Amino acid sequence: MNRILHDTEALIAEHDLMGCDYIGLGCMPEKYRTADTIAQFAEDFREPIQKIAAAGKLFMYHNHNFEFEKLNGKLMIDYLLDAFSPGELGVTLDTYWVQAAGGDVCWWIRRLQDRIPCVHLKDMAMISGTPQMAPVMEGNLNFADILKTLEHTCCKYLLVEQDICQTSPFDCLRQSYDNLAAAGYR
Repeated sequence: MNRILHDTEALIAEHDLMGCDYIGLGCMPEKYRTADTIAQFAEDFREPIQKIAAAGKLFMYHNHNFEFEKLNGKLMIDYLLDAFSPGELGVTLDTYWVQAAGGDVCWWIRRLQDRIPCVHLKDMAMISGTPQMAPVMEGNLNFADILKTLEHTCCKYLLVEQDICQTSPFDCLRQSYDNLAAAGYR
């Protein structure tokens, strides 16, 4: 966060060097997660995000489940979407966290269709009544519909992500890859 806010030009130059078109924030800092402070996020990030866009890059925000909490009757994620245009703010949509928040993943994909060049594919399984992260297509998310819906968006990258693995992370990655490949996605 501090580099985005206070070292924007150097961060852009580093991303140029790496050939990366996206500069991301992995999570909303806690100080902005209240009804009194959510609007401050846009104020604080407006200039850096405009510099990022002017450099031909896109600022990406990765969602979790808390962005689907209502503050003053409005979802936290809607504050972000309303504050920035699709050319300024993209969303690295995380399928698991949308589901964990009680959201409809396909509905959010359609809503964000022009803002999601990168999507984190992560499944949710129920184990002993507790939601657990699972390899793609090994849990309860409807990936047939999710992947079909993503075909009608600006999505360029399907990124397998699993924060917590019940077995080896490499085995989970292989299982996700094999499931996606079998469904025709490589």
